[in-house]
Amino acid sequence: MDATDDTGHRSLVAGLGIAVARAAFAGSEPHISMAEISRRAGAGMSTFYRNFPSRQALLETLWTDENNAVCAAAETDAKPSQGATRRAAAPRKA
Repeated sequence: MDATDDTGHRSLVAGLGIAVARAAFAGSEPHISMAEISRRAGAGMSTFYRNFPSRQALLETLWTDENNAVCAAAETDAKPSQGATRRAAAPRKA
């Protein structure tokens, strides 16, 4: 496996790990082990721990991912439509 393949594999493992952790923490498994998350993600423990060296690192990554999604949604919702922009920029008649 060359470096490009390794990077892609690590990205895949990270994405799967986040998805498994999100589902477990949002459901009825807040105390799921790192080993079980790794198993469900289909990754070996070594590969999984290269992406998430600790439970805290996994939780921080999950929090950052969720926070970025909320911010992106807020930015999308906060942008005025073109019509609203034109109305705001148009001079008012006295």
